[in-house]
Amino acid sequence: VGSEMCIRDSSMKELDLLSHPQFVIKEAQELAAKAYNADVKIKSNSTKDGEALMLEVWAPEKGVLKVTQCVSETDKNVQDGIKFLGAGLMRAIRNPTAHEPALDWPISKEDCLDILSFITFLYRQLDKAVYFSKN
Repeated sequence: VGSEMCIRDSSMKELDLLSHPQFVIKEAQELAAKAYNADVKIKSNSTKDGEALMLEVWAPEKGVLKVTQCVSETDKNVQDGIKFLGAGLMRAIRNPTAHEPALDWPISKEDCLDILSFITFLYRQLDKAVYFSKN
């Protein structure tokens, strides 16, 4: 059984080279961005999607998801920040891989892991967000 002997199970996904993720790590990052979008839609009861969803539901004045009371200028700044971070995730991370072949979007292992951490931060904000009805 030398290093030249290898049986490949075609049902298994290929593993990433940590120096150049193309498969599992990259797929995890892509799926996490899509899942965040779906979970924001569910919690906000919105039919919008992607960037438009984030800009609407996290808006300090008219949004339905609040991580602050949106009373003070600081509250509104934090709320706006979450809104723009979510919109940026959709535009810079989810959309390129959703609309073009994944191989056309080179990304490093470090960037993939940072993006997963970033999405984790956004999920924590979503978890603590309170739903406010527009009515």
